[in-house]
Amino acid sequence: MSDDIEEWFLCIRGFRLGIRAACVLRSRLERNAFIQALARFTLLTAKNALGEMKGKNIEAIKLLLAIGDEDGDFLEDNWIDVIRCISQLELAQLIGTGLNVMKSTGALDERTLATLQGALGETSSQAVVVAVDRIFQGSCRLTSDAIVSFVRALCAVSKEELNQPAAPRMFLLGKLVEVAFYNMGRIRLEWRRVWEVVGEHFNAAGCNASEIVAHYSVDALRQLAIKFLEKGELPNFRFQKDFLRPFEVLYLSIKAQTYLEGNFV
Repeated sequence: MSDDIEEWFLCIRGFRLGIRAACVLRSRLERNAFIQALARFTLLTAKNALGEMKGKNIEAIKLLLAIGDEDGDFLEDNWIDVIRCISQLELAQLIGTGLNVMKSTGALDERTLATLQGALGETSSQAVVVAVDRIFQGSCRLTSDAIVSFVRALCAVSKEELNQPAAPRMFLLGKLVEVAFYNMGRIRLEWRRVWEVVGEHFNAAGCNASEIVAHYSVDALRQLAIKFLEKGELPNFRFQKDFLRPFEVLYLSIKAQTYLEGNFV
């Protein structure tokens, strides 16, 4: 993409119109091509490319966030591109602050870090922060199929964060808790589909090798359970039992681990 301001603004505009048309026409192949190309232009998912970030890449980030907010009902599998962008944006902002834990990875030298701090200044602006929050808060307005696609992508990228061996991240795990709260008002049949995905992810997170991650997951489950049980159960429904099933899975997992440690370690 050109560095000429007028040219890349036209490119961004073309991407926006192309993605909108592909979404409305349900053209999956074209939508996938546009969104994945736009995600690459953000440079957030490219290894060792953050130091090259410029204004045009910031605009690509803003557009991808706007698409998540405005076209969420049509994104389907492409939600993962938006969520991964949000995850990497949060990580890039941490790097941009110059935190020692981030610099200790050795991925960026001091000069590159200084360049990155300047480029990422705008991504920490109120507008970008609000755009990210709007995606999660607005999830309660997604259609019944779109919310399932959304939480699947959220869980998939959260799993990537938790599986980082050096320093597991819980950014999206926290956002998943927020999304669960925002969507508790859905009808039971819709919420059941959401919880099937979310509950399975919390099961895995609760058994994570990191005690910090495991404890956070169990505590988040506890808070969600208290909030949900306050709603009461409708006649002929057994959803409260389904909601509490992750606790059973975690209990059995911990009990099995304790048995193995006591008998084989």
